Amino acid sequence: MDGFEKHIRSNRDQFDEHRADKEKMWKHISSELNDEKPVIPLWRRNWFQIAAGFLMLLGIVGLLRMNTLQDQMLAQNAEMIEIDFHYEKLVAHHVQMVYDNPNLSESEKQEFLDFMNELDEEYELLKEEMESNLDNEKVLEAIIDNYKKRIEIIENLLLRINQTKNTNHEKGIHL
Repeated sequence: MDGFEKHIRSNRDQFDEHRADKEKMWKHISSELNDEKPVIPLWRRNWFQIAAGFLMLLGIVGLLRMNTLQDQMLAQNAEMIEIDFHYEKLVAHHVQMVYDNPNLSESEKQEFLDFMNELDEEYELLKEEMESNLDNEKVLEAIIDNYKKRIEIIENLLLRINQTKNTNHEKGIHL
């Protein structure tokens, strides 16, 4: 044992006499503390955190929805390209058959071409309407109907020409 420890043990009674006044100590500590309420930053408040979470959720939903709409538009554009390719090929083939037909006069061919141009203008209007994204299903159906109408008109014209040709040919045989 060293001298300090011996001194404490021998004078223990004197140390036990003095008790700390806890109330006096807390008054002294509290006087040194700030009485101001702590400032809680805005981002740590509950209502702010809830609002921020809600806005994040809305943003995520918006992004997902935008991706879904873009996917739908890409699918519709792919469908439109496929429809255009198929029907444009059919129409071009039938128009060529009309032009190659020797039984039609130039004025009849021109009249036919004018009518086909009117249908082309209607088709362009339908394509513009589809781009404005109104009701794509109905517009797509109208575009398909436009193509079908063109093909039907061309087929009817070719059928009448062939019937006239066959009738004239039969008349020639009966003479």
